[in-house]
Amino acid sequence: MKKVIFILSFMSIILGINVYAISPSKMIFSKDTDGKYIYCNNREFIYREDLADNSNDNPKYIMNNDNLAKDKYTIFISHVNHTELRDENRNITEAGFDIEVDVLFKADTDTEIIINSLGFEVPQNIKYYLNGNTYNDETDWGCFNAWASYLGFTINQKDSSQKYYPYEFEPVKINIKAGEKVWLSTYIDNYCAVPFYKPVHIISDFEIVSGQCDVNVAAIKSNGTLKDRSNLSDNIARGTYIYDRQYKGISYSKNKVNTSLNYTINDEDYDGTLLPVTVYNQFAPNGNTVTTWYTNLNPKADPWNKDNVAEDSMLALYYKDSSKLDYYGMSSDSKDDVWVFDTYHTDLKYDYNSTKLAKNFKPNYLLTKKTLEKYACNLANYGVFYNYNITVKNEGNIDRYLSYKLKTPSNNIVILYDEDGNIAEGYPLAKGFTNGDAELDTMVNIYIPAQKTTVCTISVILTTNYVGGMENKLVINNFPTAVETYSYERNYDVKDNTFTGNEYVKWKDGILYKSYDGDNWEKTLMNESTSKLFEGQWNEYVFTATKDGYFAKNTIYDGTLYDSVKNLFNKVYILDKDFNYLYTVEMYSYPKEFSKTDSVTYVNTDTKYYSENNGGIWKNFDALFELPKYNMGSFVACYGNKTINLSTTGIYFKPVIFDDFSVEYLQTLGNLYYFVKENVIYYSYDGVYWNKAVSDTKIKKLAKNSKEFIVNDNIKINILEYNNDIVIRFEDIYLGLSQKPLLINGKTYVPLNSFTKLANLNFVEYSGIIYISSGEKTVEVNDVIVNDNYKFIPIRYVCENLGYTVEYYDEYNLIRIK
Repeated sequence: MKKVIFILSFMSIILGINVYAISPSKMIFSKDTDGKYIYCNNREFIYREDLADNSNDNPKYIMNNDNLAKDKYTIFISHVNHTELRDENRNITEAGFDIEVDVLFKADTDTEIIINSLGFEVPQNIKYYLNGNTYNDETDWGCFNAWASYLGFTINQKDSSQKYYPYEFEPVKINIKAGEKVWLSTYIDNYCAVPFYKPVHIISDFEIVSGQCDVNVAAIKSNGTLKDRSNLSDNIARGTYIYDRQYKGISYSKNKVNTSLNYTINDEDYDGTLLPVTVYNQFAPNGNTVTTWYTNLNPKADPWNKDNVAEDSMLALYYKDSSKLDYYGMSSDSKDDVWVFDTYHTDLKYDYNSTKLAKNFKPNYLLTKKTLEKYACNLANYGVFYNYNITVKNEGNIDRYLSYKLKTPSNNIVILYDEDGNIAEGYPLAKGFTNGDAELDTMVNIYIPAQKTTVCTISVILTTNYVGGMENKLVINNFPTAVETYSYERNYDVKDNTFTGNEYVKWKDGILYKSYDGDNWEKTLMNESTSKLFEGQWNEYVFTATKDGYFAKNTIYDGTLYDSVKNLFNKVYILDKDFNYLYTVEMYSYPKEFSKTDSVTYVNTDTKYYSENNGGIWKNFDALFELPKYNMGSFVACYGNKTINLSTTGIYFKPVIFDDFSVEYLQTLGNLYYFVKENVIYYSYDGVYWNKAVSDTKIKKLAKNSKEFIVNDNIKINILEYNNDIVIRFEDIYLGLSQKPLLINGKTYVPLNSFTKLANLNFVEYSGIIYISSGEKTVEVNDVIVNDNYKFIPIRYVCENLGYTVEYYDEYNLIRIK
């Protein structure tokens, strides 16, 4: 029998015939017609000419969907803010401004709509802390927080502790009278403006229960008041198709395709057997049996993999646009006003190789065998769920494992469902973005017990802003392949960026308001010329309080600095106590970090600098620390090598050595240094003595007033008052004593155990007398105070008798021992 198999295999190689030990399963995808899919990614880049507000002389929608009737819908919107101005050489001459992307429901008749799920995201700059290091990053352009919200589940990332959490959303019913309008942003709690050069993603399931309405997509210049549509034009033109290799339209099926794969395996199937599938496409209409197949790909656009593409999985999009009629040649007949974006049509509006319109040209014409691949639609099926319903019957006596492997540089989401439709532990799972070559990852590993039939569903989604073309495999293994995520999570900077350190601030109608409690707001005294510095970029600048006023720095690009914009935002503005402009600190490149003391200014542009004359002359800050931070107290602090370092001058830093405490990272919040770990705030007035405040819930956002922390916008926790604690510097280190010094009758006492340990002194106690030694010198201490079961000793008496010089600096409340 084995010999026959060998002969057949040999002959199959000669004849080019594929022979598989396991029977192939037909991969025929069916569309889910229980609803429709609205896809909007054209034009992908939103320019000023695409806006629907009064800033555009010819306002227009991005997309129009007319007269939508009773049905279920999913809408997917993905765009990037490119409202910059460029010269004839494509160089940016003026930065863009904040825009808001939204969906407008306009009722033709009385209409009832239910919004069932909703995800929104603009990738944000994030700062996180890991193993004593600080990292600036940007949340993924795949917008996985939006996807988590839309799915209603936390998304884990493979081989990572990264998790994406959903925003809470409950289905909402909307009743709109005929002629009335409702914006989708009304129901998006985390809605925000889209800064220049950033993307936005909206995905939502909604149902028109009764009535009929238009569902239009628009982009509006932000006026500083979120969700305000008062600047919307009264006369907005329809959104036309613009050739940019991206598309928009409606599919007459949902964003789900399904296929059923059935296999029988036995013990003769070797470890690593690839399960064959038969795919169908226009190049293999009778089917092509393969062990590696491609999805999210138009076979006509890819000559290398066209035979292996499951073409019937691709959705067709239809977009009604009367401007299409303008592109027909004069002799063309059978004109129509609907663009069709699928695997059979070109996406051309006109012949881009010709200077004039061909006489018989038809836009969006049907492809032929001679049509060049570059004229085919660049389809990728973004946001479409590929559901593989898999049944494997194991007739053998050996337990096996089924792996699903995915090769792509893109960051897909994979969901595994069991036979009962329950989501498996660890899923949904993000693959992880590889900024380069495609990588093959095992995304699913399923136990296939002997003499059993196993049923599961694997759902694969290509998220926004990635390349299409997914390489897929199913493999039978003898041993499991780990699909891991890690349970620990990073510490994130939780500071509320609307909090300056003194008060909250917000923009409204181009005016900056401030509030000390987050409820009662008053105008700042910022004059009009100062407010124009931030016009159109309301959400890009963060204000930070100093002793004498504030500084304002663009923070949107701290995580990912785009080369095209780094020199457009190289300024930091110094303001007075009324938020009025004083002067500008200008760098050669984008300042990722900036901080300021009374006399020293610091900036990090990947190289760290300091200036003692407000930026007139810059010097390298050579210390191996992070940028110094200042809480308007006696000491400037910076963090490095898992150690806090202090300075009274703001230039020369010395470490704090703790007895029984460690600092995870260092940030400032007004007059406090702090860091957060899970539900605990550790805070200090001087960087030496630390207190903690415990929240009942994990801390995600933090601000404060004069007496309380404000956690997650509504939880208040008392802050211990500053007690004018005495700081001890012993030679070249600051002592992080486990108990604070006591001041009694004009003398300073320090805790015996902690002080001698940190100062590297020795002591013994004999007959109630303490003897402390350093080198060859010993001092006898009779003056001992017991407080809270700890023994305290007089620091001046001890140190001077050991040969040290003791100096007291009133302005810093500092004792210096040399």
